[in-house]
Amino acid sequence: FVGREQLTSDLVERISAFPAHPIVVIGPSGSGKSSLLRAGVVAALRHQDDVVVLAAPTTLGDGARQAEAGSVLVVDQIEEVLGGDEAGAGRLVSELAGASARGVAVVIALRSDFFDQALAIEPFPSWVAQGLVVVPPLGAEDLRRVVLEPARAVGIAVEPALVDVLVAEAGEGAGPDRLLDSGALPLVSHALW
Repeated sequence: FVGREQLTSDLVERISAFPAHPIVVIGPSGSGKSSLLRAGVVAALRHQDDVVVLAAPTTLGDGARQAEAGSVLVVDQIEEVLGGDEAGAGRLVSELAGASARGVAVVIALRSDFFDQALAIEPFPSWVAQGLVVVPPLGAEDLRRVVLEPARAVGIAVEPALVDVLVAEAGEGAGPDRLLDSGALPLVSHALW
């Protein structure tokens, strides 16, 4: 997992301190939140021998109530329950609050276009105020690393012109410091596939 090493390291450090409130990881659709959590943070925590439960909000079930103190609960794509069933969303947030109060490190991934809906459910606003982590767009050089380093690790050479085209198509503006367009990562992944 490359391209988000610093953000991964910062999140692992925050989670390992077992904050008294959930950490809310937010970013636009396609920004790489799920990859950051799954391939970066969860993998790093498990490498440290931490007990990590990774769940989708629709399949969490009793997992939040059964998570033990000292473990980590990562709920990816919480927006899946925010769009319709207000009572269900409220119950889920209440269960996550209960897990956090029991000493479980709770990490929630939220798509930024559902931010307003999340803020309407207590105690989500205080979680955001205390534990917000924004997933910014990747820069052009990080995208080059995302394409090249995994390929190199398995002995595959990637044509430099292909990388130039991918970076140009996925980014805004000119120059090596430009950022990817929002949602470009899934398109780059599809193009590489």
